[in-house]
Amino acid sequence: MIPERFMTTGKRVDSGKITKGMYFCNPDLKRHFIILQSKGYLLTRTHEVDPETVEPVAVKVILESVDEDGDEYEFEHYRCPNCKIILHQHYKKSKEPMRYKQNYCHNCGQCLDWGNCDER
Repeated sequence: MIPERFMTTGKRVDSGKITKGMYFCNPDLKRHFIILQSKGYLLTRTHEVDPETVEPVAVKVILESVDEDGDEYEFEHYRCPNCKIILHQHYKKSKEPMRYKQNYCHNCGQCLDWGNCDER
């Protein structure tokens, strides 16, 4: 079972179409939903989905290279898009490639996409 609050896909019970959003399970009713969200995390609608079809969706890690004041960090910080914990730090001037790229956040379990991270 995929934990709640993670980006997932699943097959809708009513139409059979695949939908993407945040997963939610109602254990009392034994029903599974994907919540579609818009900017600002406003609830737009929910779709009941077949729990057997729910799969995690990798979400791009957040790269931070400057602080809130616009000052450059000496290290690049890679954060989980879900819980915001720092997953990895890489020294900007290093010629070595970043080798440690886990598939899931060690803190919350979010599936991660490292696609835009340079291979230096």
